[in-house]
Amino acid sequence: MISELRKKRIVTFFLWVVIIAFVGTIFLVWGVGGRERSRDYAIKINDQKISIAEYQQSISNMENTLKRLFNTNYDKVAKNFNIRERVKDELINNALLYEEATKKNIPVSPVEILDEIKKIPAFQAGGSFDERRYREILSMNGLNPSTFEENIKRNLLINKIIFLIKNSVDVTDREVKNEYEYRNKSAKITYLKISPKLFYGKVKIDEESLKQFFSENKENYRLPKQIKLKYTVLDLENSQNKEINVSEEEIQNYYISHRLDYYKPERLKVRHILAKVDNWDNKSEVDSALNKIKTVKDKLNKGTPFEVLAKNYSDDSYSAKKGGLIGTIKRGDIIKEFEEVAFSLKEGKVSDIVKTKFGYHLIKVDKRFKAETTPLDEKRDEIKEILIKEKKKTALRELALNLYRDILNEGNISAYLDSHPDKIKAYETKYFSKDETVKPLSEKRDVYDDIFNMQKSEVSKIYYINNKAYIFEVADIKKPYIPEFGTINEKIRKDYISSKSIEIANDEILNLINKGYNITKIAQEYNITPKATSYFKRVQPIPDIGSNTQLKNNIFTTKAGSILKDIFYINNMLYIVRVDDIKAADIKELTEDERKTIRDYIFNIKSTESLNEYLRNLRDDAEIEINPSLGI
Repeated sequence: MISELRKKRIVTFFLWVVIIAFVGTIFLVWGVGGRERSRDYAIKINDQKISIAEYQQSISNMENTLKRLFNTNYDKVAKNFNIRERVKDELINNALLYEEATKKNIPVSPVEILDEIKKIPAFQAGGSFDERRYREILSMNGLNPSTFEENIKRNLLINKIIFLIKNSVDVTDREVKNEYEYRNKSAKITYLKISPKLFYGKVKIDEESLKQFFSENKENYRLPKQIKLKYTVLDLENSQNKEINVSEEEIQNYYISHRLDYYKPERLKVRHILAKVDNWDNKSEVDSALNKIKTVKDKLNKGTPFEVLAKNYSDDSYSAKKGGLIGTIKRGDIIKEFEEVAFSLKEGKVSDIVKTKFGYHLIKVDKRFKAETTPLDEKRDEIKEILIKEKKKTALRELALNLYRDILNEGNISAYLDSHPDKIKAYETKYFSKDETVKPLSEKRDVYDDIFNMQKSEVSKIYYINNKAYIFEVADIKKPYIPEFGTINEKIRKDYISSKSIEIANDEILNLINKGYNITKIAQEYNITPKATSYFKRVQPIPDIGSNTQLKNNIFTTKAGSILKDIFYINNMLYIVRVDDIKAADIKELTEDERKTIRDYIFNIKSTESLNEYLRNLRDDAEIEINPSLGI
């Protein structure tokens, strides 16, 4: 019975292992939707049906994404994230966008589809797309190229219409101005920093209060899930007994196929002197810069060395310190106007005045380097080492896959050891939780998400860590639990004192504020010294306190001279804050770089809202049916 159950799980599990190992997540969404669907569906959007399997797989994908992003905080995040609802919305939105893109006849060419497929690393060999590998992987997962390519086309259509919708918005100068003023409004405060420990002695403790506190905060004391792993390891250096040989033909083929890696284009060692122009609409500024560069040119013609003039006159402070030296450049490294002049100069010569968007330049070429290709003889040993490493990795992967297949055929590592006690060595970890570091996983934290989702006796996929192949089995699992009160009463006591001291401090200090105490008098009450900050902007951390959004919002919406009505608990300290001054931003200080950054920021917000509004309208006009059995 156990053997039959294992075999059923192995077939399904091995399929997904192969998918994840070679293709990543691309099949996880498309593989299900591309096959013939059952009459049952999770969601129906107009004429499109989303199968229950596709819906469930999409939930799994989102869960895995969140686990990678938030790691040990996943459980807390997942509670508030409403994964099932978000997945439902995402699937509906994609279906509606695809339908809309199709109605609008948005084109997707075969070349675009092929380019997208070529980008997928799983279909590449030696860094290039391999059609044989592509077809093999699709076949291994029960897919054919036409189905897969149709799903690629679908994805491209969705992305194209999203791009069109998002780029339909505009950002006005008024919006940029308002955002700049919001960000750059500045404040200056005086604050008191009080430790809750000053109030520890005022906390009354009794057994009943501690038990009540424990009862109200039980989840804070829950011990996390722990697992113990059994694993076997294959070493890259011992992946095969015979010596690995590399032929001269293989070296030459590698050199030819990677010839661009060994090619060095024409290069220049170049210097410049810059007379900067920030605003080309300001005639006075433009004339001043032009006169400056002409003066420098005259001094150069009279014999003053270029390097000396660069140090004394160039507005490019970084290169000026080095006598105007930019460094060695190739075509494409620098703006076109500069590049065209520089590459036309002979070695040691200086250009006439050159105009670019940055201002006016004088350019000097110190040295020219001809285009060249590093000879094979100079790279032969290096290429040989690369090929040896690649062959060893291939040998290791073949060995690991063969062993993995044998282990799965037996059920797991434990069953394999029972049948073949002398073929492999197995090791065990201690019990550990997700936030603990344990060897050999200590250098691959992303593995933890997968491992902690496995069931007891289940076998992992193959993991490659530090040039070794690892196969894991979950040997045992300890479920999360809340300890009894009596086993952690000392910790509960400390937490209770800490919590109650903050409550007492908050009540006591607010009472003083309500009585009309100013910040100096409150400081005297607790024998502490007030501290004053320098001016800081809304987008900057508060000096000596740090970034706290709520505190900053309160500061910037409170009248100067007033004490904030709330007491803030930050980094285990209590803060009482008085706003000393609020200073408006000066729009004249807005630079072009800041203007672009703010414009991009506003564009992202408006374009996202544009997409959301578009989707809301599509949903209002759509017929959407949700399978009641899913409970969404």
